[in-house]
Amino acid sequence: MLPHIEIENITTQLGQAPAEDGVAMLLIRLSYPYEDNAVGSDPFVLYSLQEAEENWLITKESDTAYGCVFHKHVADFFRACPNGELHIFPIPQAVTNHIQLFGTTTYTQPIDNYLSSQNGRIKLVGVSIAHSSESSAEVQVTGITEELYNAIPNINSWANRQFVNNLSPVFVLVEGRRFLEGYAATSMNSAKNLREIVCPYVSVVVTREQSSYEAIDNNYADIGLALGTLANTPVGWNMGRVASGAISTLKNVRLSGGANLYEEISTTWLNQMAEKGYIFLTRHIGANGWYWSDDPTCTEATASNAYISLVRVTNKAASIVVKTYTQRLKSSFKVNKTTGRLEVQVINMLQNELQEAIEKEMLRNPDPNVPQALSGVNVRIDASQNVLATNMIVVNLEIVPLMVARVIRTRIQMVNPAN
Repeated sequence: MLPHIEIENITTQLGQAPAEDGVAMLLIRLSYPYEDNAVGSDPFVLYSLQEAEENWLITKESDTAYGCVFHKHVADFFRACPNGELHIFPIPQAVTNHIQLFGTTTYTQPIDNYLSSQNGRIKLVGVSIAHSSESSAEVQVTGITEELYNAIPNINSWANRQFVNNLSPVFVLVEGRRFLEGYAATSMNSAKNLREIVCPYVSVVVTREQSSYEAIDNNYADIGLALGTLANTPVGWNMGRVASGAISTLKNVRLSGGANLYEEISTTWLNQMAEKGYIFLTRHIGANGWYWSDDPTCTEATASNAYISLVRVTNKAASIVVKTYTQRLKSSFKVNKTTGRLEVQVINMLQNELQEAIEKEMLRNPDPNVPQALSGVNVRIDASQNVLATNMIVVNLEIVPLMVARVIRTRIQMVNPAN
């Protein structure tokens, strides 16, 4: 269900995200002319739209000439995140679908190598693969393409490897192209429910603003805009937070399938889209402009990683753990000569180191522009663990997240003070 305001009429008797958290990378499949005439095939970094246009010839004219929506994604990113850092990683032309890209190390290894070269600085990844093998028929019964739906577990596994193996957690936003193309009255009912899979490091964006770029590609979604919004959103906050302001200069919105403008979509459909875990642009009664609907991930709504804001908190905490405890690797610690367990002083020292590091960055950051990212944190080390036998210290890190107000229910009633 979409976040909304609820009012019950009761009848009574009158008797900003720090920069390091928003470094992003866009994996994008470009047309041959773009690679040959402008950007080449190697990764590069952009810090402004002006740099993209002047130094890399990423322009609307190039998009038109080369038949590829690239300039718009870059422009949208910097519209939403003016001071952002966007790494561009061109996907090889041989790649025609998401499973091919994320299913083997042939294509993921170069991406892994690039992420490693950035020392964990890249936190957000966008994926845009436009290819000729897309089928318009399949999306009429699946919402997004069957190929993308089947690839989401591969994408999630790749992201999970960054967390577990490379200690460089990332979150992945995917362009959900051709969403509900071939509109039919039952299309949304049969659209895939992304909440029924367990892929919490992935979200899918399925709408775009109405623009002249549709003449170049009528099946794209605003992945650049979503990625830029997320990059500009502080850790722990929702990318659709109304108080952060509407998305600038956006006039009208349609589904990525191209057929339907926002006002042609029923409230029932919008609620179904929200409940099935899609991210889209929407409006709120009482607020001007357009906002992202919510930040669901591709997993069940009750999980602790059901929303991007929650995953980013865990990812940031994990990064702090790496920075804090890497300095302690292969250190020698005193144990009690009678029990063989860690001394209390050692336990307190290790607990306090991580506690203070997380509190400094996520609870009481000295930068006044960095808001609180969580409600509380507790670090515990079990004193009874047999560290001499295992050569391992197990640390329990408990995080209390911020609450996101997805529904605000106000009860209005008349009262008679004299009664």
